[in-house]
Amino acid sequence: MEFGTIGFDAIKHLVLYAMERRSAKLDLNLPRANVKSTGLPSYLSLLQMPKANQQPIEVYYD
Repeated sequence: MEFGTIGFDAIKHLVLYAMERRSAKLDLNLPRANVKSTGLPSYLSLLQMPKANQQPIEVYYD
């Protein structure tokens, strides 16, 4: 089974828990996310980049 596909047992589990009005407990084996907030100096450094100050390109559709 490829990553991103759902097996028959998972669907059965979700349906049974929905019928019983309980929250599903699936073990998805996903890695733990390491989330951090972005600091102001990081945003300011983006504004100092040469391409960040260019005007956007206009696109016309027929």
